[in-house]
Amino acid sequence: MNKMPEDTQAKSATEDFYVQPGCCTSCGVPQAVAPDLVGWTNETHPQCYWLKQPENASELGQAIRLFQTQELGCHRYAGSDPAVLAKLPAEDCDHFRPDLRLDDKPLFASFGPAPKFEVSASGERNLFRKMWRTLLRRSQ
Repeated sequence: MNKMPEDTQAKSATEDFYVQPGCCTSCGVPQAVAPDLVGWTNETHPQCYWLKQPENASELGQAIRLFQTQELGCHRYAGSDPAVLAKLPAEDCDHFRPDLRLDDKPLFASFGPAPKFEVSASGERNLFRKMWRTLLRRSQ
């Protein structure tokens, strides 16, 4: 089991992949999915921390699997690489994913007749008066 030196805790908070402080429940899932990337702190109640950042495709695959299997969202991605952002759940990223960006133009139907708005689609006059009379007759 890898333990985190005290001086490494501050450094891990500035990396692209990190753990939210105080979020870890010591479930062991990250260490099972990415044992080369995630370790434990030197505390009475151990917490997760990233031993190192992914350096190759295999390690990046482990990191992505970690994000896909974590239950609480404690592990976060603060980087801005579009390829990595596209593979991670949007709620676990500090930056917006480019593919989830909203268009700045509103969408309107460009076909068919323009919608017609009326109080009554039937076009009858005094429809509400007729409905009210009908309801009153039934209640008597």
